Amino acid sequence: MLSQCWNTDETRLPKRKAPPHKILWKFKRAYGITATKSSEILLRSLLRLCQSHVGDLPSLAARRQTYQPLLHSHVMYRDKAIVQRESLDCVVSSDSWLPPFAGEDALDESVAHRIPDMWPVLPTVDFTDIHNYELDSLPGFSRERQFGCPHTILQIGRSSEWSVGQCQASQLLTCLLYTAALARHKFGDNVRILPEPISIQHVSMQPTGFLLTFFQLNTLDLDNSEAGVKNLVWTADKCQLFEKILGQPWMPQPLKRDRLVHFDGAAFEPFLAAYLNGCPELASSAS
Repeated sequence: MLSQCWNTDETRLPKRKAPPHKILWKFKRAYGITATKSSEILLRSLLRLCQSHVGDLPSLAARRQTYQPLLHSHVMYRDKAIVQRESLDCVVSSDSWLPPFAGEDALDESVAHRIPDMWPVLPTVDFTDIHNYELDSLPGFSRERQFGCPHTILQIGRSSEWSVGQCQASQLLTCLLYTAALARHKFGDNVRILPEPISIQHVSMQPTGFLLTFFQLNTLDLDNSEAGVKNLVWTADKCQLFEKILGQPWMPQPLKRDRLVHFDGAAFEPFLAAYLNGCPELASSAS
């Protein structure tokens, strides 16, 4: 309710399009909470719920939430730089690195795995070709920063028209570029095969739910990935916290107004599990 109703924001909202069966209907201009604002409020509320477990898990006191850190990173593919430069919405950091998501057996199996080939179409076919006069590796933290081990990237979806697959592709690319910057900070600018994996989690926040992606960087030698170790990624279906049904002004009450239905409290559990990942108290209790 806090992210959908209990807010004084009265921003001018995009005009709704009429459904096919009411093609001549003209919606009045609406004012209220934007989708980006709703996602931001929901994200901060979920983070507060996670941090409230600090009484049972004292290691959570070492978690830090940094808002709007600058990511400027690149990876080389076929002698061309793939560059990402943007301000991330939030990065949760800790005093220790996330453990690898996969062990040595999974890395050995990845060597024999064949990546699907789109030749003659390159995977970068949709990327914008621009001049980059400066290639940098800025993950948003200085190398000496206390509690400076990135744990989870949290971003708010800016496009309501993206499919789940498109959102996950964006998550994957951000994880790759972010961990590439971390790898160069940790192992040097010329690192190719990482001495040890770097893991990161990514949450794509939406007004009524979120998407989780888990990424493990093993190599920056993308040109020779066919014959070598691969980077690993795990994705999950969208976690829907509730559903928002937009009002239908041509219908009788109460269908004229927006409605929030099908609340699912259990959908928060994957978010909490990701936030608590790496807590030593949980590792010791499991053993």
